[in-house]
Amino acid sequence: MRTLLSIKLVATTLVVLPSGFCNYVKAEQVPTPNFLPILGEQGEPDQPAEEYDIGHSPAPPVNPPSKKDVPTRSSGYVSGSLSTIQLGNESAAISIGAFASNFRLKDRNYLANIGILYASPTSSFGYGIKADGSILLAPNFSIGGNFTGHSNLKETVLNGVWMPADTNFKLRMSSAYRWGQQSFGFYSGPANADLTQQSYFLSGQYNLPKERNALLHSVGITNWGAKAKQTNLGDPIYFVAQTPSYYQVILDYRKLATGILDGATIDTQIGISKVITSKISMGYEKLVFPLSDGTRESRKVNFQSVLIEYQPLPELTLQAAFKVGAAENSILLSTAFNQWRFSGYKNIGNNGVVNNQGISFAYNIALDGGKSSPYSSLSRSLALASSANVLREASTRPSQLSQNFLAKVDTTAVKNVATINKSALPAGATVNPSGDILLLVGAGGGSITNVIRNGEVHAYSSNIQMVGSQLAIRTKLLANPISGGDKYVISLIDSTGVSYLVTILAQA
Repeated sequence: MRTLLSIKLVATTLVVLPSGFCNYVKAEQVPTPNFLPILGEQGEPDQPAEEYDIGHSPAPPVNPPSKKDVPTRSSGYVSGSLSTIQLGNESAAISIGAFASNFRLKDRNYLANIGILYASPTSSFGYGIKADGSILLAPNFSIGGNFTGHSNLKETVLNGVWMPADTNFKLRMSSAYRWGQQSFGFYSGPANADLTQQSYFLSGQYNLPKERNALLHSVGITNWGAKAKQTNLGDPIYFVAQTPSYYQVILDYRKLATGILDGATIDTQIGISKVITSKISMGYEKLVFPLSDGTRESRKVNFQSVLIEYQPLPELTLQAAFKVGAAENSILLSTAFNQWRFSGYKNIGNNGVVNNQGISFAYNIALDGGKSSPYSSLSRSLALASSANVLREASTRPSQLSQNFLAKVDTTAVKNVATINKSALPAGATVNPSGDILLLVGAGGGSITNVIRNGEVHAYSSNIQMVGSQLAIRTKLLANPISGGDKYVISLIDSTGVSYLVTILAQA
């Protein structure tokens, strides 16, 4: 509404002028933290298939300690300088040591990991837990899931992996649901917003046999997408912004533009040397934001993702990665030693998506019944149609799934209700934080006797009132003016009984 207000009080005129609208952790039986911004298949450790073949070999028994190693009143023992404690029997056991700790069960048709992580020093998510697990439904088919829980953020992921028998193909499908709160810098000030986000992931990969190509390990294609939704639309907020010349009465709906993401890539893993590999994904990513005014903002980029891994020792892995996408650009540095991992990351949001940054320090316990292995994905995938391959893949969260809520402040949901020219206000007139003009008439106080709008009696109780000793004109509640403008004539009597007429002109 464009409004021109002119108030005549004896010889005093008030004119109100308008303006036009004035984690990544990748390892065998180790969870991938939710914050990793790396896309593309992360590969598999090249371990002997018989060591991991699920359902075909029993868990290795726990070797009983010799008498010289066992205290007479304890069921545990200390062996050598590595201080490894083992409890249990052939059916179930616990091993706790300096380099690896795991629970071991004879039934090895499932895999489970759990860890502690810290989302970001600058976010309100703080500390959280992450759990991953999977179970074999057939020797070459597994389903699994991932859960991440913080006080203000939670996510569940369901995964399915199938490796058709007697082929070199691997097919995977995942679906994710995320919900929580995030702070945004709205026009009226920072506030939390409740959000949900649904994501999907589809991929197909062909693993080249080692004897066929020593350099190229695998090729594949991937498609993913996500859609966010704001769930806490509340009452709009009125407030007043000032410039040197004007008061602007603003209506802020505190509404977010929630994005729709779609991406696709061609993925490769290349063995640069025996201790260095590179994983490269190239394709496109598109992010669309529908806005409140009916328009749409769209950003499409040539998606790029590169991960370099260096493994100087079997138990030590170093990683460096970057990604360029429509929703964010990101960088990751990571060091992993056995079951310990330290990572630092920074996500730079594009097109209004909120930035995210932080560190992670995680220790993971494998529950798969097998040997705890270091964080390593340098080598080729496990043997064709290995049960361990599909089991471990189904327990890993796809890194292509968005790490942030795809949401930003919707600037088109902010309305300029009225603009008040400061120079046109009479002496003593003020504008309160709600955009009401407060005017002392005569001696103040008194009462309104009548209001005429365009020659007809006007029901003024909501938009023109006496507040204490002052006349209050609630600009945000005035009716939209007709094409030729509205004229209000206010009759009132002050506290001394003197009558006054106040005239207001409102123009569109």
